Amino acid sequence: MKKFVNIKIILAVIIAEHAAHKRWQRLSSMIPVTFTLLEEIMTTHEKAREKTASMLQEAGMVITEAEKEKIEIAEFGLPGYPLSGLQLLTNFNSPRYCAKELVLFPGQTCPEHLHPPFNGTPGKQETFRCRWGEVYLFVDDPALALNHGEVASEFSSESRDDLDIFTDPRVRRVA
Repeated sequence: MKKFVNIKIILAVIIAEHAAHKRWQRLSSMIPVTFTLLEEIMTTHEKAREKTASMLQEAGMVITEAEKEKIEIAEFGLPGYPLSGLQLLTNFNSPRYCAKELVLFPGQTCPEHLHPPFNGTPGKQETFRCRWGEVYLFVDDPALALNHGEVASEFSSESRDDLDIFTDPRVRRVA
């Protein structure tokens, strides 16, 4: 019986990877991605922080030097950063609420994920506000519209990134 369970797990991983690949094919056909531009933009975290701060400022936000140092570069343990990844500045995070600035570079995607229930809560609830540029937000709920913006603000209940569940089993959320 144990072998059967392992086969089911392996099959689930293969199906998840196939589904993620299919989603990427659909996404890449919708968004023109310039891979050389992505490679030119970021090779180090310091350059990524500088570009992120610049994009936040271009969106009309004032960023202090201390905030610039707090910009998180999330590679998610995947190869190919910055193609897959996210840059974020956490303004505030407590058990009651959270506010973040999210930045995606041209052609960059954040891995698909969900926020599970924890500590008796239903899980993280999020609202996004686009500040500048163009970003695509894909959700399973057809009632929610496509969201545009390269710089987006997130307002949510407590953020517990360590609990996020990603559909790509290779993803590691390391803060």
